[in-house]
Amino acid sequence: CALLECGASSSVQYRGINAIDRAAQIRQADILDLLLAHDPSVNLNEERIVRSGRSLSPIHRVVESVDQLQLLYVHGENHDQALNQTMSIVFAHGIDLRSMKLNTVHYTVQKRNIEALRMMLEHQKLDVNERETTVDMWTPTPLMKAIFNEDEETVELLLRYGADSKADMRYMTTACLST
Repeated sequence: CALLECGASSSVQYRGINAIDRAAQIRQADILDLLLAHDPSVNLNEERIVRSGRSLSPIHRVVESVDQLQLLYVHGENHDQALNQTMSIVFAHGIDLRSMKLNTVHYTVQKRNIEALRMMLEHQKLDVNERETTVDMWTPTPLMKAIFNEDEETVELLLRYGADSKADMRYMTTACLST
């Protein structure tokens, strides 16, 4: 807190990541909340290009996290609670998941983070049938990705939120053989 009071900026980047991204990534909800309260002009919808060439926002960082071992070390048994608190702060600060260039539903399914996906679907009206690339009808839907990942829990969640089990793709006749 003393650094912020002396003029430190949360937007300074190191290797494509700033303090807000890092707090989101390691799910330090209290630090994230402090940084956002200190600079209310922060745009959580802003996606920054990182070293890998991808454009990521703080919500992508929450979903991606670091690794499970580090989360267990930092949060112990409460790592799911840390996810919920961090996501709640991001939603409270007005993030609009529909405006992201990198589709958050696809990204979350790809990262196999069902708890984050559940929170996203509960907090905002998201299209669970949106193709990965809107200009190509042959790209997969989130349901197709979940099936490919053999992630039964995510398949069930997406179906509960209206995923189309009959959507077809060039090399897959239907997303599900039966509903």
